[in-house]
Amino acid sequence: MREIDPFDYWESHASAIEGLGGSERSPDPRYCFHTRYHEVREGRAGFVLKLNGVRAKFGEISIRVHAWKPDGDGNISLVSGARLLLQSENDAQLELPVRFASRQGVLYSLYGYLSEDSDVSAQGLQVLIDEPEDNGDVYPEPPQSILAMNRQPSEARPANALTHQGRLVADAPVSQSCTYSQVAALGLDGLDADSAIARWSERICLNALGSYGVFHSGLEGLVVGTGASDEGDYAQSLDRFATVVRRPPGPPPSRKSDEFFDFMLITNAIGRGDNARSRWEEAEDWLTRLKIGGLGVLALRYRPDSGLISSKSASDGPTLSRNEIGQWTLRLIGNGYSVAPLAFAPSADLLVDHQELAGFVLIIQRL
Repeated sequence: MREIDPFDYWESHASAIEGLGGSERSPDPRYCFHTRYHEVREGRAGFVLKLNGVRAKFGEISIRVHAWKPDGDGNISLVSGARLLLQSENDAQLELPVRFASRQGVLYSLYGYLSEDSDVSAQGLQVLIDEPEDNGDVYPEPPQSILAMNRQPSEARPANALTHQGRLVADAPVSQSCTYSQVAALGLDGLDADSAIARWSERICLNALGSYGVFHSGLEGLVVGTGASDEGDYAQSLDRFATVVRRPPGPPPSRKSDEFFDFMLITNAIGRGDNARSRWEEAEDWLTRLKIGGLGVLALRYRPDSGLISSKSASDGPTLSRNEIGQWTLRLIGNGYSVAPLAFAPSADLLVDHQELAGFVLIIQRL
């Protein structure tokens, strides 16, 4: 790891963390630190925030990874982020890593601010960059899908919305939870909960392909996971217009592979890793196999709670959480994907399986 100056973007601004930063009052009273933009080797990377000698009775710090492409349009994009509760015993040592996928020709900065009022003070603050080894690996560039040339007038995510407002329609799905009413509308309410969620997921996945214009002849598709995708109307619908590769759950192809797809359907095959990081990396690796303009539809099972993304229970829990799906969405948008607006149903409306997990379909397009 290499250490960088956490205050060199605004050297004169004092930090909201008492005792740190410059000598002048910051225009933003929530400002904690902001690094300048750094080049990071391409691949899986991360910033690590370390706070030393922390004292705080209450509060929360949020940190964000910002990306800037010097030869682009000049806009700054959000790539990743995390939060850290600051209730700490005297002189505590706190550490928070934030992972992201770095790209060639893009510079990255870490910015921190108080997302809740705090009485925090600290003796020191360090920011380190954890980047891939410089081993000369070259990853193939994804080709362009015919879907990029025939893109629908509305992309998968409207520019002004991350959450869906209004009625849900099964024939034109967004990223949405499985509810009692949707199951009944599709005539699946006679099945047990596990089977109903599985069949609902497959129906929504197939409808997503049609809704986002995937039905073109000659496409190359990938179906990963178990379920009715291997039989009946579901499989026949795909085989009519595409060459489909079917795989059981397992690790995605290597990033060095030149295998790319116009669309992928992943049913009940990811999101069950031991921790949040492994779950995200598995989803990210699969989606790198999409062609430019390609559509990915992930059928997931998640824990319908609302704990903080940065909490230990969310990070170390054995099942995907609702907040993790929100975190994935922000990361995907920062990495050049569009995500259909999220429609999480209230807990009382959710159909849950025997493990008390709800169903969710996430719709993603690679731009």
